[in-house]
Amino acid sequence: MGPRPPLVPWPNAAVSSGIPTASASVNTIRGVQPYSSGMTPMMIPPPRPQIMFPRPPQPMSPTGNTSWSSNVVNRMRPAQPQTRGPSPLDLLGQEALTAHKESQNKPKVENTAQPEKKDALLLDIGDSITPQPTPSIPPPPAAVPTSNGQQTNETPLDGISLSMDKIKPGNVPAMNVLDKNDVKTVMHFAKDSSGSLRSDIHVIVVTTMSTNTSPVKTFTFQCAAPKSMKLKLQPPTSNELPGYNPILPPSAVTQVMLLSNPAKDRIRLKFRISYEMNGVKSVETGDLENFPIL
Repeated sequence: MGPRPPLVPWPNAAVSSGIPTASASVNTIRGVQPYSSGMTPMMIPPPRPQIMFPRPPQPMSPTGNTSWSSNVVNRMRPAQPQTRGPSPLDLLGQEALTAHKESQNKPKVENTAQPEKKDALLLDIGDSITPQPTPSIPPPPAAVPTSNGQQTNETPLDGISLSMDKIKPGNVPAMNVLDKNDVKTVMHFAKDSSGSLRSDIHVIVVTTMSTNTSPVKTFTFQCAAPKSMKLKLQPPTSNELPGYNPILPPSAVTQVMLLSNPAKDRIRLKFRISYEMNGVKSVETGDLENFPIL
């Protein structure tokens, strides 16, 4: 340290009990005489200049108020992003996306199961019923599959027609189709006397008679076969039956049916019979499965 500066008397200072008081001018103004003890005034050195060092800024907060200071500090801090849990819609979307990805990754399995033979082969009577044939030009011969898997260029069933004079009775007993309201329909298994038909074609003559005294009008017989077979119904001889007269021979509606069965499967047919009697229309349907071996 350097030498101590000399004592400099404090101007206009008064001493009272050894303690400096306010200036004399102030005492004079107040009208108060300073007390003098007869002592020599004490010389007080001037104050030394203080070196001021800057302090870092401190947040102002009331003493003891910790909640206020914590609030200020929290406001000064950067806001933290708030996180929330996934909503039900987010979870549902994630599950749907996961299920879609799994379904895309799974190998496709083709359905190779074979349907039941009855449903696959037998046609619906309402969709595939044999319509009444109309005169038309026969189509050219097409390849027809045989029982040994080979194909022959023979005339298709639609282009074949057989008249009654070329049909002879067969050795197989007749088969009843329907007997209701005194109207009876029977199938007769016949043969082709001309020998012009293929061996896989069977000739069936459908005959309907009535023993009801009321006439039968708008009679229609329809039939359907499995997909492995082909069936053709030629036009009937009539669509009406007169009322039954016991002294006259009964009238009949006759219709030739040609059935092709190249695979020699068991014959199963569906039929539909409709007619009108006494102003009332009747519709009868059924299945025919107990066919004899043809």
